[in-house]
Amino acid sequence: MKKVLLLFVLICCIVTNSLFAFPGVSSSQNQFDNESFLIHTSNTSFQHIQPSIKIAMKEGRISNWKWFPKNSIIEISGDAATIKNMFQSIPSQMIPNFTVQSDPIIKHSTLESLPPKNWNLEDLQIQSIWEQGYTGKGVKICILDTGCDGSHPQLKGKIKDFAVVDRNGEAILSDTSYDTDTHGTHVAGIAAGGSQNSPLGMAPESDLSVGVVIPGGSGSFSQIIGGIEWAMDPDGNPETNDAPIAINYLLECQDLSIFGHPFLSMH
Repeated sequence: MKKVLLLFVLICCIVTNSLFAFPGVSSSQNQFDNESFLIHTSNTSFQHIQPSIKIAMKEGRISNWKWFPKNSIIEISGDAATIKNMFQSIPSQMIPNFTVQSDPIIKHSTLESLPPKNWNLEDLQIQSIWEQGYTGKGVKICILDTGCDGSHPQLKGKIKDFAVVDRNGEAILSDTSYDTDTHGTHVAGIAAGGSQNSPLGMAPESDLSVGVVIPGGSGSFSQIIGGIEWAMDPDGNPETNDAPIAINYLLECQDLSIFGHPFLSMH
């Protein structure tokens, strides 16, 4: 099972812990004027500054904030000068709460010459891995995207957890899975579509957790982080083992300069 899942991760997943690795950079280097920010800091530093956040909230200088403990990130909105001055007193890293969007699905004309069915599975020689019993059975994959149509015949019965994450990173659970676009269903099919007898995705017997983090194809960084937080413990009970083995999200950001910031250091 580990072989097929490792292959899956390398091709179309970003494992949670690899995204947020932060070198020590002081918040004094931050020069942003947006009114919504994501700030990485330690739990100790957060506890130190939390009283100041609450005071600023009462005074109306902060409109909203949320702490994401699993990623050590706070999403905070309000007066930009207040926020920047506040976090200069502790070691932290700050970026604007950028808007992200899904990578568009290319639609082909019926007149175009298309590749053969399941060409991706053939190119990756997945059949040889399935024949060894590595089909994804007993494993959960998380898709953070536009949602997923749980009634789709290739995905029916696979979605075990479903949540909609709002712009502030709050996850709202739902018993009904749906897609606010078509992108998430497309991605989920690549990951887990079909069955062992009629495979369509790379791990056709795997289960899915699905989070709506880019409703309609667009969302905020805080929605992505909120989705990761939810995915790491979907039922909210740390005693249960319901976290996925991998989290997939495929996003675009118009301001590519953000990917050079220490906040998003990649390894």
